[in-house]
Amino acid sequence: MTCFMAFWSSIDRFYCFILVDFATSNLNDDDDDDDDDDDHFFTFEYFSTTALVNLIIKLNPYFSSKYVETFQRSIENPEEFWAEVGRGVSWSKTWDRVLDDTNQPFTKWFVGGELNACYNAVDRHVEAGRGGKVALIHDSPITKTVRHVTYLELQDKVSRLAGALADLGVGRGDRVLIYMPLIPEAIIAMLATARLGAIHSVVFGGFAARELCARIEHAEPKIIIAASCGVEPNKVVR
Repeated sequence: MTCFMAFWSSIDRFYCFILVDFATSNLNDDDDDDDDDDDHFFTFEYFSTTALVNLIIKLNPYFSSKYVETFQRSIENPEEFWAEVGRGVSWSKTWDRVLDDTNQPFTKWFVGGELNACYNAVDRHVEAGRGGKVALIHDSPITKTVRHVTYLELQDKVSRLAGALADLGVGRGDRVLIYMPLIPEAIIAMLATARLGAIHSVVFGGFAARELCARIEHAEPKIIIAASCGVEPNKVVR
């Protein structure tokens, strides 16, 4: 027996398309015709939350009852649930409304609220006394090096780069294009951009000049941050 299932959902209901393929011999042991093709069954069903949970429990031996309970809460009372989740991060301005679903499907979340992604990713951990803990681990199989960056070190590097960007005129709403290898400095560049309220556009470091040019023309960035080179197994790309 094979089974294929696809789920999609609205705010309060779930839909499931199920394709089940049973061998005829399994369905009818008395059937003497061994040449019959397999029977195929297609069903389209609506599941309530409870029915979906029961289905998950039946099909997944590794399900978590805590996850199921949390999932149900998020569906049955999304505003209360996501307000609780939202209080897990720091806001410079608290939201006026958790969920605005008046213009579906263009749902708005945490309407009126403001936060800074860089502050939540870095500064609040330093302020909570976790500055000495490791924030980033860069394990490079190419250079065979492992680098650890603590929250305090990350805060210092991000602050310095954000200051340099600000001196170059980068501010809230500006665009910064980042074209770098997979190194900690790429994350530092993203965080520094977010610290200023600017928008970062990350371009894959393996793209050639033509692809990079297209993305620069599309984003129209005020600043481009790039590395001096990229390291590949057999060469250095400059």
